[in-house]
Amino acid sequence: MIRRFLTAILASLCVIASVSAKSRTVVVELFTSEGCSSCPRADDLLGDLLQRDWGGGEVYGLSFHVDYWDRLGWKDRFSDKAHTQRRYRYAESLPDSRVYTPQMVVDGRVGFVGSDRAKAMEAAVSEADAVSVSLNVDDVSDGVVRLMYEVDSPRDGLDLNVALAQRRVSTDVKHGENGGRVLSHTNVVRAYKRFSLGKAGKGKTKLRMPKDLAAGDLDVVVYVQDRTSQVILGAAQVKLKGEL
Repeated sequence: MIRRFLTAILASLCVIASVSAKSRTVVVELFTSEGCSSCPRADDLLGDLLQRDWGGGEVYGLSFHVDYWDRLGWKDRFSDKAHTQRRYRYAESLPDSRVYTPQMVVDGRVGFVGSDRAKAMEAAVSEADAVSVSLNVDDVSDGVVRLMYEVDSPRDGLDLNVALAQRRVSTDVKHGENGGRVLSHTNVVRAYKRFSLGKAGKGKTKLRMPKDLAAGDLDVVVYVQDRTSQVILGAAQVKLKGEL
């Protein structure tokens, strides 16, 4: 009886160790624009979130600049139609289906006004990831970043997002709602792709760097997302240091 009791305790401890061994990561996606007068506060908040100590967890931030503000007096040089499409895709899965800017989406689960500090702090508290993601930089040369990734427990219906994010950048805005201001941005998405993870759960991929950047300006963020619910299940980040 005692032996069976001790065996049960040891088995439960093994389960707890396995769960706690997983990473605790949160992906914060900010949909923003240099043409939006409400967006600079959200840009600053994203930068603040990435500077905080999250008690062993990691917060990865990505700034997606949408293009629907470009017609209102200022062409955002970081805007991309694909970012706008991603924003609209979230409108189909989040409880709040409105499309507005700025908006933060945390782990694909919750969206709110991007400058709402209280909601951002609450949403960014993480639990153990559902899947573990490993990421290695295979090579950086000729303007191309080549990556190797592996995800444990792969299954049907999962996508992998891969983003190159410029850590810090500023823009002297000449026109539009922010005309006359110098805006600072954090982790601006400069290259991005999304594709089916596949049952193998591992493979290689690559992204081309913008010509105006060096590898040392960029982070690589990869994250696994449920294709239907849009919930993010795990993530990893690597800071590039230059050509290997």
